[in-house]
Order: sequence, then C-alpha cells, then structure tokens
Amino acid sequence: MKVFVGINTDSDIDFNNSSGSKYKDISVKVKSIKVLDLGTLSLLDLDVKDCKDVIGFNFLNTENEYDFKVECDYSGDDIFIGAEANSNYINSKIAVYQNGSLLGGKNSIICMDFNDGLTLEFNLSNFTFKILYTVYTLYDGLSIDSTCNGYEDLYIFINIKASILDVTNLFSKVDKLAYRLFDDTYIIKELYNDIIISSGVDTLVIYLDNVHKLCNVVIPPSLDRLFIGRYCISGSGFCDNVDNKPVVTFIIPESKKDKILRLIVDNLRYSNVSHLTDMQVLSSFDLAVKCY
Repeated sequence: MKVFVGINTDSDIDFNNSSGSKYKDISVKVKSIKVLDLGTLSLLDLDVKDCKDVIGFNFLNTENEYDFKVECDYSGDDIFIGAEANSNYINSKIAVYQNGSLLGGKNSIICMDFNDGLTLEFNLSNFTFKILYTVYTLYDGLSIDSTCNGYEDLYIFINIKASILDVTNLFSKVDKLAYRLFDDTYIIKELYNDIIISSGVDTLVIYLDNVHKLCNVVIPPSLDRLFIGRYCISGSGFCDNVDNKPVVTFIIPESKKDKILRLIVDNLRYSNVSHLTDMQVLSSFDLAVKCY
C-alpha cells in the first residue's frame, strides 16, 4: 500500500520571497508525486499516471498532470511551504519537493491513523518512526534533529481505512490473528483460541470485540502495560454467552496479581460501572481472572 505525502515541482518555480510579501500562493502543474510505501517505509516518486491505487490521491484516468496550490508563509523566522492535498483522506497540507529535496523542516512528520486504533508517525527527513496505540507509545524510534534548515516543520495527518497489521511489515505474525512488534509488544487482533503470551513481553494490546469462543489468555510476569480495544459497550459482553460463562479468562501470575488485575479493570471502568468492585466490572463484560 502506498500513501500520498507530497508533490514534486519543477526546478524553475521560485518559492523564495522575492516580492517581500508575507504570504504567497503559487499554482503548479504536477506530473510526479511523492508516496510512502508502507511495506518498506520508503519514499518513492511516482508518475501521476501510475497513482490509481495510491491512498489519498484523487486519481483521474484522463489526466497526465494535476493542478495544485502551494502556500508559502514568510511571516516567521522560517519559511512554511505546503500544498493543498485535494483529498478526503488528508487533513493538512502536504509536502513540496524540488530537485529531490524537501522544502520543509528536518522534523517534518507524517501522522497516519489506522482503523485499528494504531498510529504511525514517520519522519520525512531521516525515515525514523514511532508507533502508538491511541495516545500510548508502543515503539519510539523517532529521531529529532535540533538544527534549523530555514523551513518550518510540516505535520501531515492522514486517515487510512486499513489495519496497520495488514499493510506494513513492522509486525511479525505469531498466530493466525496475533502479532508481535519487535520483542516486547504483543497485539491480538481477534481471539479464536487459547493463547499464551510469550515471556519477556511487557505490553499487550488485545481487541475483544471479536471473540469466537470461550478463550483463556495466559499473561507472563513480564507484562507491565495492557490495553483493551474499546469497541464494546459496557455490560453487553464480547459475544453471545448462552451458558453465562466468562467469555475470556485471563490467567495471570500470582506474583503480579494486583497490578495486572488493575491494568485489565482500568480499561473497562466506564462511568456507568465506576461504583462496582473489580470483579463485578469483569463480570459485567463476561471476563474473569485466575492465578497461576
């Protein structure tokens, strides 16, 4: 999957403040765009005729070039340059490139929100990245450059209607619907069987809106963070439960019982169950815990 992040402009276009004004809009003709390949996390140049499947690009079969408006802001110490995206998927300006160089700050970031609650932040200059679940950092390899190159940083916000687990190669598959992010984060997309979380994992993200049968999840003592995908409604449980049995039972270490129980319950303590005990909260969601 490829994502539209910028336009490539001709070398003869003058983006400098030659008129002395604080603002300038420039209309440009574009025959090539910059895309981020999510499979390799690399930036590529594509001819507009080859962009039919690029996320965020408003492709038209009949066009060999496209019109874009570039906004230039000279009111601060640094120049801000960004182009209108003309896209329903992109909620910001996009990057402008000239002669292969980004006309933007060294910490210009693409922020991609996926439909599974995960976010990927990617630095356009040094290609480092960060992965978050909602507001919580799962991996932070983002490198920040403190030097100034005369341009303001760009922040490009893109909504992607896909799961990051399916369209990138950042996650290794350990089961049919379970993934591992490097060595310390485990992500369970759906529960269809009992599962044992590997020793050494310290973060678990688990989606309980798709539970196919009664399941046990064995938690290792190394776990320090746990996030439950919030697609459920309090008191409704996670699947049909005709036997009145817990749909999911977390098997947790006795040595960390209090901490891990608190991690689970804190994900579920909505306002309408705030008066309940921890075990009552679990029961209202058809969940249970046992110790080993």
